[in-house]
Amino acid sequence: MVSQPADSDTPDAGNTKRRMSLLIVILLTVPVCLFLGMAVLIIVLNGNAPETLTRAEFEAARQKWKAQGPSSYNVDVEVRGKQPAKYHVEVRQGEVVAYTRNGLTPRNRGTWETWTIPGQYEMIAHELNAADNPQAVFGVPKDASVWQHAEFDAQLGYPRRYERRVLTTDLWIEWLTTLEVVP
Repeated sequence: MVSQPADSDTPDAGNTKRRMSLLIVILLTVPVCLFLGMAVLIIVLNGNAPETLTRAEFEAARQKWKAQGPSSYNVDVEVRGKQPAKYHVEVRQGEVVAYTRNGLTPRNRGTWETWTIPGQYEMIAHELNAADNPQAVFGVPKDASVWQHAEFDAQLGYPRRYERRVLTTDLWIEWLTTLEVVP
């Protein structure tokens, strides 16, 4: 009679042990790598995260615009968020003379001032006030908070970029402004 080798002596048993060892190493390594990757991502994002807009920063920029802003200019605004759009506004001697939203001119002239530079400042002021009570304004849970950021032009003070996020929700808006001074 021929004797059978013990299970541990077969070539298949050795392969099975190696596979099990490899599986255990993978199962232990993957969570550690994911944890380290998330930690690095959090550090990088927090290290480069823009600061929250302050009322003092906002008021300083608005005063700069009031003091140095031109009375005639063209402004293009790209709005991102739930209602994306592109606006073009032409202002001459402080008055809006042309306005388009996504290439079309709205009939209601009452909206034409919205995306002028003073109009943008009014919207940001409203947004700053809304951040004080996001539950009432945005209809969000009490633990929700608002993060706002703005980048103002160093010379003229106009808002080149504004962003607002209601944290823990999908409520956000961002706009990018390009200004052309017209002589």
